[in-house]
Amino acid sequence: MEKLLEFKPFKALMKMIGEVMDFKGRTASGEYWWAILGIAIVFVAIRLVAILLIIVSPLKFLDSLISWAYSLVILAGSFLSLSMTVRRLHDVNKPWPWILACLTGIGTAVVIYFCAQPSHPEANEYGPVPTSIV
Repeated sequence: MEKLLEFKPFKALMKMIGEVMDFKGRTASGEYWWAILGIAIVFVAIRLVAILLIIVSPLKFLDSLISWAYSLVILAGSFLSLSMTVRRLHDVNKPWPWILACLTGIGTAVVIYFCAQPSHPEANEYGPVPTSIV
């Protein structure tokens, strides 16, 4: 288990889970992208397990239970991604309302562009320069 926690995506993801309710401050670029990769890996793994359980399960009610559980995992992951993205926008010196641009296709590309930018090199109104753990 310790080896798994040393895997950069999961190390960053565990840090982000600890900060899930924190919409203030900044998140370094490396931590953000490693955590996004960690979320993607977890989503794919859970989806594969859900599909496998639905295929082999003789109980039909289990299908809807698995679907509900998967939906809750997606909701939790989306909320985690939202807080990480707000902090990442703060790191590039952009205010949180930019996240609303994700409601449009072009706006999503703009937010991804901002998240791919290097960190603002000095302390800004959102906090000091973040130190990365990965």
